[in-house]
Amino acid sequence: MPAEVRNPINSSFVDRGTRTVVDYDIPVLVVDDNFHSVDMSAKVPLAAKAVLFTVLARATGAGNYCQIRKVGNGFNFSEVRSQVANVFIRQEMIIGVENATMEVRIQAGGVWNVLNFYIKGWFL
Repeated sequence: MPAEVRNPINSSFVDRGTRTVVDYDIPVLVVDDNFHSVDMSAKVPLAAKAVLFTVLARATGAGNYCQIRKVGNGFNFSEVRSQVANVFIRQEMIIGVENATMEVRIQAGGVWNVLNFYIKGWFL
């Protein structure tokens, strides 16, 4: 069972522990410059308010991007952007979720060698 940690504002973080298996990657995610819903309910409880991710990425060119946001959140998003071709990027991000769902947009013009999402835990 994952460990639960309480913080002073009465929310809790559930840590999944060490993650070595990819939760989401390019074969699962749609690459077409549009936001698409990603249902995480098989891994994240519906009561979760936000999810903590590690994203590991590598693209063949500079400037390729992947944006992640809470469902329907117009302008506010987190982004992974390649700055140099064929160099790994590791980024931690917290994304708000609704019913264990987020939205992801991946640039269609770039080629990602690696774009892996690891769910580290969630906030209740």
